[in-house]
Amino acid sequence: MHEVTTYRWTGQGFVDKETGAPMVLPKDFVPVVPMVISDLEPYESPASGKLITSRSAQREDLAATGCRLVDPSESPTGGKLRNRRFAEKRGLLHMMADDARDFDSSHERAVKLEQEAKADGK
Repeated sequence: MHEVTTYRWTGQGFVDKETGAPMVLPKDFVPVVPMVISDLEPYESPASGKLITSRSAQREDLAATGCRLVDPSESPTGGKLRNRRFAEKRGLLHMMADDARDFDSSHERAVKLEQEAKADGK
């Protein structure tokens, strides 16, 4: 069976717990350290209008408003936008779906046709 050497920290470095010999590290050794995940970029909650500046504030806001985060897989468009006018107006062109439409919604089109008909006196 393979023996595992146990080391202890002396304040100067790690040494073998039994022999006191210093730990030998390869020249390309990179220590593994805990990863720190940054908090959220501040945003205005669409449900409450409050400024959300942290994950804890987000959790509290979601609970207070009875909302939840929606996974993009739950969306028929996978979280992508399909209406180019909507995306342009809000600066969200980077979120456009590959098969996005460049035309108005059917309601917008109907309103536009009605206005054109009134302007023509029909």
